[in-house]
Amino acid sequence: MQGVADEVVSFPGSDPADRAIPWLFAQCSSAWIFNIDDDEVPSRELLARLPALLDGSRITHAWVGRRWLYPDAACYLDEAPWRPDYQLRLLQADPRFLQYSAAFHRPVVATGPAAFVDAPLWHLDCLVNSTAGRLQKALSYERARRGIRVAGVSHNTAFYVPELRPGARTAPVPDDERRAIELALAGEGPRERPAPTRMRVVGCGEVDAHAAGPPYPDSLYAARLELRDDVPSLVAGVQQTVDVLVTNSSDRTWRWGVEAQPQIHVSYRWIAGGGTPVELEGLRTALPCDLAPGATELVPVHVLPPPASGRHRLEIDLVHEHVRWFNCPVRCDVVVRPRSAVVVLGEPSRVDQALDAIALLPALEPRLLEPDAEIDVERFGHERLPGYRTYFLAGLERSHRAAVLGSILTRSGRLLLAASAMRRARRPRFVRADVTDSLSRLAACDLLVIAGPDWPPTAAPRRERLRLAATGLAARALGLDVLVVGDLDGSAERLDRLPLGVLRACARALADTAELVSVLAGRG
Repeated sequence: MQGVADEVVSFPGSDPADRAIPWLFAQCSSAWIFNIDDDEVPSRELLARLPALLDGSRITHAWVGRRWLYPDAACYLDEAPWRPDYQLRLLQADPRFLQYSAAFHRPVVATGPAAFVDAPLWHLDCLVNSTAGRLQKALSYERARRGIRVAGVSHNTAFYVPELRPGARTAPVPDDERRAIELALAGEGPRERPAPTRMRVVGCGEVDAHAAGPPYPDSLYAARLELRDDVPSLVAGVQQTVDVLVTNSSDRTWRWGVEAQPQIHVSYRWIAGGGTPVELEGLRTALPCDLAPGATELVPVHVLPPPASGRHRLEIDLVHEHVRWFNCPVRCDVVVRPRSAVVVLGEPSRVDQALDAIALLPALEPRLLEPDAEIDVERFGHERLPGYRTYFLAGLERSHRAAVLGSILTRSGRLLLAASAMRRARRPRFVRADVTDSLSRLAACDLLVIAGPDWPPTAAPRRERLRLAATGLAARALGLDVLVVGDLDGSAERLDRLPLGVLRACARALADTAELVSVLAGRG
């Protein structure tokens, strides 16, 4: 390498070889880094395209297609997995866009806009290493991390040992490229060689200080956390943020983002009033930017309160994923307020009016009980609960009227028994798992608002009224209040005819949405 590079640095090798990449990149002083191995030769087309790629106004990194030469310098493998084999090789040397990973075969992670360059790097591995040597390398990679597959084949043995796939398609190397490859194989470099400006030797300690993986020194875990403001209350089961000042008291920079290595996040634990942990670990919040030794950064920490209301203790701490907690928590007592949710079903235009009424009380959270009738997902973006229309009416399309009535009544009874059991904290029986799941989600709400008939005009109204009445009665069995807004009939038959009369007897009937606003305000 003397006479070719600006600087020659000698350092001890280690496994995995990727471990040295963070240190190697730290030695680069230019705005861009081009990472090339000693068994690779850049194509003429790639060299010609590099100046335009280095403009920097369009991309932060580029993936370069690598071509595996085999069985000699005149041919390359021209099918998966060897082509395309895009490698992340050109990167802006900017920590805002550049991260390092301890994941096997993935030492570098780049963010921002990218380019894919189909001007190849010629890979000489299959020419300069024996079959036995490459097989041994592939198996050592396989043992380091099993299960990596690409294009339906084993990543390691398929890539490095093409002899295991006889008959793989090849393509000829262009003549002008083959000459450069042959010179590299012969060990011949450029005729005019400037002398190197520097030569130095470094030890393991300097390389390891930049490594993304273990071992980790105890000094890494020195930190201080401080609440930015008081946290008087949060809403049960609703993800919110708590502002925390995070100070890095260690001797090492903590990297930003979900790809950071070492993977340091802010997390939390909830402790109930009696000192019992509500959950062992909470959501993870990545650092928003690099945190240098001695630096402090404000971090809005994402917190999911317990589903049960009451007073709880919140402990916020740093965690090194899969390694340990920092054990420097900041603690505060928090009142967790109950979550108020209103479920709405009905005809779309009336649902719209009911949602307007609910919106006048911002603390109420509307949810929709999913009908088969079309409701615009874009406009009605609220959480949706699966309805029971399929459960009640599936398989009854061609049945006799008496059989239909008997089936719906039977299914209604099972739904009510399941709802009653669930309210008594017993295991529901006689209904499918999806119906049980929908009932449990309905049970987490406070109120059901029925805003008109929710069935399509072509549906059989008697069956639909039975189904709607059973839905309302199931909500009552779960402990929800039921409000019926306006006329539910949707046909020539009267509202007080069974079964809607039964529903009206256990629900509160409201004339219109103006009355609904008054009732909701009274509940608030």
